[in-house]
Amino acid sequence: MSSSSHLKRPQIDLRLPSGLLLRDAAQMLTAKFRLWPWAVYDGVPLANPHVVSDTDFDVSFQLGARTNISRAEYRRRIGAVGERLSEFLRDIPCDASLDDPSLDLASLRRAVIDICGCMTKLDGIKLANASKIIHRHRPAFLPILDSVVRDYYWFAISLRDEELYLRLSSMTWGEYSFVLMEKIRQDLLAISGQLAEVRRAVAGADYAGVSALRILESLIWYYYVGRSP
Repeated sequence: MSSSSHLKRPQIDLRLPSGLLLRDAAQMLTAKFRLWPWAVYDGVPLANPHVVSDTDFDVSFQLGARTNISRAEYRRRIGAVGERLSEFLRDIPCDASLDDPSLDLASLRRAVIDICGCMTKLDGIKLANASKIIHRHRPAFLPILDSVVRDYYWFAISLRDEELYLRLSSMTWGEYSFVLMEKIRQDLLAISGQLAEVRRAVAGADYAGVSALRILESLIWYYYVGRSP
């Protein structure tokens, strides 16, 4: 056997419960982090897991956060609710993980609704930006809910749960965020073994230590956007 074939990375295909096939997931993950390097967001040290700092604000823009207000005003509005955000973060254990089968997600519903609702009620702050700011504080629990991930789960819900789908548009952003987290968790638990294989396949890469949640949302994002010509 040649050395090149011996070192060839195995192809790992993930199929989500909705039917979406993520073909060669390890390669997809590598390509995604080549576009958005680990060091500019995930790898930036977190000063305090309970406090949203200026660094967290700045880092969110490294991941493509956009707003229709000036950055100075954006920073001021987030800072004005900083103490409330800290209260909500303290209600969520630092080690909370959506892929933990023993997690009592329902017990954290109010904290999720409160923190997402608090930020999205601010003029000029959308859910995508809000989630990019707070994801690193609970990286295994709080997903980055950008338009790509939201649209995917909106469609997935429409295929599998018509009653819930018809209620989505009447929800607050906080309520909607929690529903999406429930669906993301279902996917994480359904493909936990394959996600572990993907992590092993990229062992040694700087991004190999990101949460299973981050792996899944990164793969969904790359499937729909990252491969665009």
